[in-house]
Amino acid sequence: MAIYLCIDIGTTSIKAAEKDSTGRILKKAELRRLDGPFHTSIQPLNEREAANCLKTLLSRMESQSYWAAASLPAFNAFTTVAPTPDPKYIPAAPSLYKMDAIKLNDGRYFLLAVPREVILKYKRIFAAAGLRLARLEIESFPLARQFARSAEPTLIIDVGERSTTFTIASGGKAHFVSQSDFSLVSNAEDVIMEKARLLAEKKKIKRIITASSPFAVVNGL
Repeated sequence: MAIYLCIDIGTTSIKAAEKDSTGRILKKAELRRLDGPFHTSIQPLNEREAANCLKTLLSRMESQSYWAAASLPAFNAFTTVAPTPDPKYIPAAPSLYKMDAIKLNDGRYFLLAVPREVILKYKRIFAAAGLRLARLEIESFPLARQFARSAEPTLIIDVGERSTTFTIASGGKAHFVSQSDFSLVSNAEDVIMEKARLLAEKKKIKRIITASSPFAVVNGL
């Protein structure tokens, strides 16, 4: 992909960054929704609304890009750590999801399962907006690349309007993901930080980072 778009459909906004083949950001933009969320952990993403808003954002950016990479909210995926990369550790029929496995330093595997219907929905949304979806990955992966390039395990806190993601990563790779509905809209910063403190203590993590930039996910795509 020579020039491509990185797109994050968040709970209340769509963020996009246009990058060249080296990953340099050429332009970025955001479209916020004020009449309710695009989706949440209990509200599915509406294809037509998402596609229309994405088209509007691309028009404002005057983007000519065709290819796109996109992030997926943590609440749209199932993650676990298992001794082997076996589908038996995913609580659903293998025909219903796409599974990825990442081998960890201790020999175990970080398993990630995304429902196939969610993947198809994103492909339809991007096609309706005139784009070809080349890559779709859970939001924790670009966050890990953005904030945890060192070997030291790092807890990354990404607080959104309607959802907060906790990612543990090292060497630019995520190996633990947790999601909470405590967020900015619930005015629960104290609760979020206490959850982060307890998680870091349990996992023996010393380094904690908060993703302060609203474009943190698209920056890492």
